[in-house]
Amino acid sequence: VFRGDVVGRAHIAEALVRKGYAQSVQDAFVRFLSFRAPYYVPYEKIGADEAARLITGAGGLVVLAHPGLMGPGAWDSIVSKLKGMGFWGVEAYHPSHTDGQCREFESLARAHGLFVTAGSDFHGSIKPDIALGQETRGGAYLQESMEAFNKIHKQ
Repeated sequence: VFRGDVVGRAHIAEALVRKGYAQSVQDAFVRFLSFRAPYYVPYEKIGADEAARLITGAGGLVVLAHPGLMGPGAWDSIVSKLKGMGFWGVEAYHPSHTDGQCREFESLARAHGLFVTAGSDFHGSIKPDIALGQETRGGAYLQESMEAFNKIHKQ
């Protein structure tokens, strides 16, 4: 049984394990769901600008997730363009970011007029070692971002 509106590959992997077709989620990905596996279905990729347009059009606020996981040079090439593409914020605080990266992403987000957010990378049973709200770095900027978010959504 899946709860929520979106069923992803990780959910399918869990079902394969429950039904005995795979020994673990990792096994399910390797044997069935990875891009080299026989049952992988490619999906259409869209650009960040199109994604931002769709999210904004649906009433959402667009936040660049975990920029520290982007490939080398990707952050530097995109940060100055985010606001123009409709992005509202940057997830400066993420468990995989070093303290130095958090400070850099926070500083650059603010310099480009973007709000600072944090994420725990919580995905429920898919990532059982990650607790909701475990990312606690961020301080006053996060409070400011939440106040701005709440103000926008009360309108």
